[in-house]
This record gives sequence, structure tokens and C-alpha cells, in this order.
Amino acid sequence: MFRLSTTFMPGANSPTGLRPTSAKVARMAASSYSARARLQPALLAAFPLSALSVAIFVAKPSWWSSLIAVGGASGVSTLAAQVARAAGRSREPELWERWGGPPTSSALRHRSATNPVQLHRYHAAIKRILGITLPTAEEEATDPVKADLEYETAVKGLIERTREPDKFPVVFEELCSYGFRRNLFGLREAALAACLFSAIGSALGVFLASSGSHDLLPEPFVVVLALDVAEALFMWRAVTPEWVRDPSETYAKALLGATEKM
Repeated sequence: MFRLSTTFMPGANSPTGLRPTSAKVARMAASSYSARARLQPALLAAFPLSALSVAIFVAKPSWWSSLIAVGGASGVSTLAAQVARAAGRSREPELWERWGGPPTSSALRHRSATNPVQLHRYHAAIKRILGITLPTAEEEATDPVKADLEYETAVKGLIERTREPDKFPVVFEELCSYGFRRNLFGLREAALAACLFSAIGSALGVFLASSGSHDLLPEPFVVVLALDVAEALFMWRAVTPEWVRDPSETYAKALLGATEKM
């Protein structure tokens, strides 16, 4: 089960040299995670429309730049991050069903273990850190649903203990990577729709600019059209469940590997 396990490098650049409190670290880490794993996918999904807008209004930068400033002050970026988060989380059940469960829980299962020795170390570390005795292979086979609930509980406990980025930077980096891909996958259809709309607008812009009936340049629209095609191909061919699965499994390994430092 994936939940925010944010990190931040505190203290190094503090003018007082004092270490920030855990609450402040968590807030700053959350802000970093939100920008990297939520806002960036939203901006990428909306990029075709943003590029088309620039091509249309490049000759009138004064009001366009003012509109951007007003939008930023009005919390548009925060809204975009929240939309991306909701889109990504809404696809997680589908992804987990496709993969046979959350990778973090799967990594604790006996039935999916590829290295029983490492699995035993993970279980032993969780018992030492959290005081939770995870199911044996026989108990898991008897009641796999109950076993998965116990694995999920253990994962939640580990997530709560890996929120400080200075202590667990690898966990944070892998969480951001997974969050970015998951949220972009959640926005996949919206991004493809934006590419289509922008491509139609760009083609119309090229036509109007070439006809000389409007004060437009054709070159920006040609560039935007090429970018639309490139992003659409990327979204269609690359942004798939398997593309999301790779960082999800890497995050699971990083989270369980962090038990060696606890």
C-alpha cells in the first residue's frame, strides 16, 4: 500500500544551523513530493494546451503574463496537484488487481517470495521494529486475505517511520518516482484529449497564419503540432500499467530495505 513517505534535507542550509522539527520536515517534504509527483504530471498533461496558448498569445504577453500570475495566486497549481493526486489514486485499485496486490504487500508474502532468506530478514526486522509477528507460510496459505491485511498493517507502520528524508532519502526518491508515474497514468486519457484538442487548434493556426488573414505566425503552431504528436505517442505507448509497476516495486524494495537502518 502506497502512502506519502515524504523526505527533505533539513539543517544543511539553515542560517541558524538548527535542525528543523519533525513536523516542519514533514511539511517541507510534503511540499516537495507534491511538486514532483503531483504538480509535474498535471503540468505535463496540460502542456499541449499551454503550448497552444503561448503560440496564440505570444504577440500579447502583457495580459497573458498577468493571467498566469493571477492563476498562480488563485491556487491553480495546488488544484492541479490535487487533481493529479486524485486521478492517480483512483487507478491504484485497478493497477493492484492487475499486479496481484500492492507491491509493498506482495514483497512480504511467502507465496511470491523469490528469496526466502531475504523475506525472513524483512519479517524479523518488522517484528523488531513494530512488534508485529507476520504470518508464517502455513498461516498465509490457510487465510491469505487475513495475511494480506497483516502485511498492509506492517507496511503502514514502516511508512510512518520513514517520513524523514535525511534519514531515508532513497525511500523518498523512489516514492516520488512512483507517485509521478502513477499520477501521470491517471491523467493519461486527459492528456491524450489535450493533445488532440491542441493539434486541431495548431492545424487551424497554421491555416490562418498561412492565409495572412490574421496577425499570426505559422512557425509556433508547427512546433506545437509536432510536440502534440510526440506527447500523444508517449502517452499512448509508454504510459502503461507496466511503466508504473517498475518504480512501485523499486519503492517497495527501498521501503523494506530501510528496515536495515531502523
